[in-house]
Amino acid sequence: MIIDKNFPGLKEKLGYYEYVGDIQSVESIEIKIDLVVSGGNIISDGDIISGGDIRSGGDIISGGNIRSDGDIRSDGDIISDGDIISDGDIRSVGYISSVGYISSGGYISSGGNIISDGYISSGGYISSDGNISSDGNISSGGDIRSVGYISSGGYIISVGYIRSGGDIRSVGYISSGGYIISDGYISSGGDIYFFGIKTTKIKIITGQRWTIWIIDTHIRIGCEFHNIEDWNNFDDDRIKKMDMDALDFWEKNKHWIMKLANSDKI
Repeated sequence: MIIDKNFPGLKEKLGYYEYVGDIQSVESIEIKIDLVVSGGNIISDGDIISGGDIRSGGDIISGGNIRSDGDIRSDGDIISDGDIISDGDIRSVGYISSVGYISSGGYISSGGNIISDGYISSGGYISSDGNISSDGNISSGGDIRSVGYISSGGYIISVGYIRSGGDIRSVGYISSGGYIISDGYISSGGDIYFFGIKTTKIKIITGQRWTIWIIDTHIRIGCEFHNIEDWNNFDDDRIKKMDMDALDFWEKNKHWIMKLANSDKI
């Protein structure tokens, strides 16, 4: 099935074409326009391929690959028995599921789970109101944020921070250009890179005035990130410069923080 500007039922809008209802085909669907399907689904037993944006008021479901030179956006679910590939953003109000890999030149955002039997790769952030799960690597040019757990059969790498409301589990290494925070545990089959510093373990303490991260060689408290020896040797004047409440906090908490930092039980 080919959808161009002459496709029956299309309404030309400013910069795109609108179709009201479902578009369904037992063949592949090739879309040659920026298409918005209002109040319906886009369903194909084959591939769904577009040279522009694909936007659906319902689900986008493909028995093959979903490929767009623009954005892929759905007010329902995005489901593919192949790969999901976009040169722009991939955004779903529901979940995103692929038997193959999921790759976006922009961000990936889902109101549900993001699940891939391959890898997940994004040029921007990856955000899920559910879980993020991949049998391969998870790679983001921005942050990785999940209300649920984050699980990878390969490595997890983020240029920004990694934030999970559940566990963070990786068969390979975990690397973050920013902070790593989890409401569950953090498990890595390789090393963990925290703000670019290699560590074999990480301890996160919340519920204090500032969140505290302790790794093999460094401690981060709030936005202050220094090696353990420096923290131990900072005088009162240096601590005061960090924040107006910093000295009071440090006097009350230094002993147990340093004890934990120098323990093998991190």
